[in-house]
Amino acid sequence: MTIRRPPAASARLAASVIVATLAVSSSAPAQPNASGWLDLDVVGVSVSVPAAFVSATEPPLLFEDPRGAEIARYPSGIDDVRFAVAAVDAAGARPHDVAAAIYDPGTPPEVTYRVDRSELGVVSGTDAGIIFYSACKRRDGRIACFSLSYPERHRALVDPAIATILRSLR
Repeated sequence: MTIRRPPAASARLAASVIVATLAVSSSAPAQPNASGWLDLDVVGVSVSVPAAFVSATEPPLLFEDPRGAEIARYPSGIDDVRFAVAAVDAAGARPHDVAAAIYDPGTPPEVTYRVDRSELGVVSGTDAGIIFYSACKRRDGRIACFSLSYPERHRALVDPAIATILRSLR
């Protein structure tokens, strides 16, 4: 099954991310807890992620969208593992549509898993050998999201962490 192009609102969101203004965060990198996870709080999103997934020395790149999308893309801690968080105003948006728009490589990827509920949206699959997973939750008038992409060779490392990351997303 392949994903269809997102609805107009989500397509605008994806396009706005591409033309967003780039800023670099000046905050110090988070420190891992005793279990090796980082508790991140950026762009109004709180989430826990394995410390190995993000750079310990480089801050995230912050994208600010004039229509409300805020995205923090973290430099990789492991070769070819990409992690990002996003927050979007929820007015008129569904979490599934936002999850589909966050991962937008320009060509329709192969979607193997999706969830489309009023409070949760997930899109996952493969794109030219890269596994992607985007999940969004509706909360407090906003939609909080995270996105991961990684090559097949990192599946055993990344896949077990996804459920914990999703549970921590606020």
